[in-house]
Amino acid sequence: MPPDATETKRRILDAARREFATAAVSPSLSGTGGITAAPSVGITDGIIHGTTGATSTGGLPLTYTVIGDPSAGGKVRLNSTNGTFTFLPYATVVDSGGTEKFTVLVAETTAFDAALQQIPIVGSFVPQVLVVVHQVPIVNDLLAPLIGRSETVDVNVDVGALAPAGTPVAYTVKVTSFDGTPISMNYFPASGLQAGEEAPTIFSGAGLSSAGDTNPYSGGATGVGTFRNAGYNVVTWDSRGEHDSGGILQLDNPFFEGRDVSALIDYVAKRPGTQLDAANDPRMGMVGPSYGGGIQWVAAGTDNRIDAIVPTISWNSLNSSLYPNEAFKTSYAALLLLSLVTSGANI
Repeated sequence: MPPDATETKRRILDAARREFATAAVSPSLSGTGGITAAPSVGITDGIIHGTTGATSTGGLPLTYTVIGDPSAGGKVRLNSTNGTFTFLPYATVVDSGGTEKFTVLVAETTAFDAALQQIPIVGSFVPQVLVVVHQVPIVNDLLAPLIGRSETVDVNVDVGALAPAGTPVAYTVKVTSFDGTPISMNYFPASGLQAGEEAPTIFSGAGLSSAGDTNPYSGGATGVGTFRNAGYNVVTWDSRGEHDSGGILQLDNPFFEGRDVSALIDYVAKRPGTQLDAANDPRMGMVGPSYGGGIQWVAAGTDNRIDAIVPTISWNSLNSSLYPNEAFKTSYAALLLLSLVTSGANI
């Protein structure tokens, strides 16, 4: 069994005491001179991206962690090892030509930090502990010769300057469903789409416990980048009760998750860049595996605006999938439940 919280803290402290004698006299730890940062932000093919532009004056490797979420509800995908990022501004910021800000903690990684992370079991907790310590005033400075220096970097994204009115740009938004539940949706314009142009839309559903894809370059059969490059706008979303969406998960229920998809279709139909077959009727299809496949049967069976579906490893009945011939798939069902619990789903 994993150690409890008290035992974990004791092991970290013991390890720190053992390492301190070695680390304190190690020449590699002396002179951690600090961090400089010069964030830069740009836009390419409808995707806002950038870098923190941070360097260690002591030549130490750096780690990057978002400690301040985007100010207006946007989403950032930060590379923790090199400080590059892609950014989805919130839809209202796009429409108003406003600005969003998020904050990144940039921290040096010393030999002492690396040694702590090699401790079995306990080592996996070290990065999170260091992020907390680096944010404690005075303590951070006192321990800097041992754990390295850190810097908080504010990244300001001037969406209006990057994407003037009418410019196709990827964004995120919370769409209000039929019962008032907010469903977190992500939108990506087709690659090469220009202002005033339109494209058909692909809805790509996520597997159970997974968030909607926010990577504009993801590949594979259902990747956002795959369909953008093929000339489609792409919509992904967090299913009801999961991640940034509200409500209680209802397992692809036609009266809940099915109606959530209809609300997303209503929203997309009114946005610029959406090719329509008729008023409030986008030209669209759906893809996605497993839970993201099951929702396609439900949504297409209740909303005739959906033109095509491509369910992958999907299911149409939980009874036949998890309880075939009255034999309960105990292990598989337990793994599904565990994935929901660990992702913080509201079930």
